[in-house]
Amino acid sequence: MSEEITLGNSLPEIRNVMQRLEELAEKWHLDNRILFDISLSLDELLTNIISYGYQDDTAHQIRIGIELKADQIIIVLQDDGREFNPLSAKSPDFRTGLNEKPIGGLGIHLVRKMMDGVDYRREAGLNILTLTKNLD
Repeated sequence: MSEEITLGNSLPEIRNVMQRLEELAEKWHLDNRILFDISLSLDELLTNIISYGYQDDTAHQIRIGIELKADQIIIVLQDDGREFNPLSAKSPDFRTGLNEKPIGGLGIHLVRKMMDGVDYRREAGLNILTLTKNLD
C-alpha cells in the first residue's frame, strides 16, 4: 500500500501532514511507537526544508511518498530547495553543556537514531531523502 502527500513550503502545512500520518497509522494498524518515530522525523525534516531550503518567497511543493511493505515503511521526501545532504551534518557533541552547543544538528541526529535507514541523493534538481522504518 502506498500514499502520497503534497504540501507547500509553509510551516502551518506540516500540521496537515501529521494529521494524514495519524489517519494512515490507524488505517494500516501501525504501532504508536512507529507513528511517533515517523512523525517526529518528518516534522523535523519538513521544518528544516521549509525554513532553510528555499532562497525565494515563491510557492514550492514538497512531495512525500509513503509505502507500507510487509516488514517496513519507506518514506521518500522530494523538494526542489537548495541542495542539502542531511547525512553530511555532523552529530552534535554531547560532551559540552547545553548553553555551549551551537544551534542546529540535533534534529537530524534524532532522525538518524529513530529511523532504521536514511539515504540522500540529488537528482534532476531535487533533494530526495529516503527514510526506512522497520516494523519489527
